[in-house]
Amino acid sequence: MNAPLLAVRMLGLLGFLVLSVSAQVPEYTAQLLGPGVVINDMNEGGQVVGWSLPPGLGVQAFLNGPGGQQLILPLPSGYQSGWAQGINDAGVVVGSVAVGGFPEFGVPAAWWPDGLGGYDVELLD
Repeated sequence: MNAPLLAVRMLGLLGFLVLSVSAQVPEYTAQLLGPGVVINDMNEGGQVVGWSLPPGLGVQAFLNGPGGQQLILPLPSGYQSGWAQGINDAGVVVGSVAVGGFPEFGVPAAWWPDGLGGYDVELLD
């Protein structure tokens, strides 16, 4: 291998290492959402979804944003429990709802942002 080519490759490797070392390391903070809360997914905007067991209610699907405001997702008429399993970067939530207390075995559902800070629920069966 000739010396100029080797020197160019070494400079390229050195440049890569310098860029790798100077890359920003993300910082995270923990936020307590409360007792009886399970998080199942988080999107790039920092919104998390999951389920909780509020006192006096069955299992409820929720969404929580970076500001800490928890929103219990609405249930279709006649349903008593919900389970949020995933959220995409557009804020669309997927999960399931049930007439009884076991939403993980219920009907597939999606929650769509309504443009007013809330959500509309749609059964996907």
